[in-house]
Amino acid sequence: MDTEQGLKEFIVEMKLKLDMNQTKKGDSWVTCDIGFLQDKLREEMQEYYDAEGSMIGARELVDIANVCMMLFHRYREEWAKRAGEKLFGGAMGR
Repeated sequence: MDTEQGLKEFIVEMKLKLDMNQTKKGDSWVTCDIGFLQDKLREEMQEYYDAEGSMIGARELVDIANVCMMLFHRYREEWAKRAGEKLFGGAMGR
């Protein structure tokens, strides 16, 4: 498998998991405290380590990626507000 295909498959899994939680939680990650998301990342990491080597561990990696995506966007917004500009463009502003 090449990188492009692997990324596409992973994104599909991320979107499926996000869609599953959409009805329960909506877009609460957009307005919740960043500290909550940081705690969630720690929790998901622990769940991964507890399940390492199993299919459950693989699913936890999707949860970790989703929380990372949420944190990335929240931090990007915060940094942009402080700097008064968009700090990242496509591919992290390359």
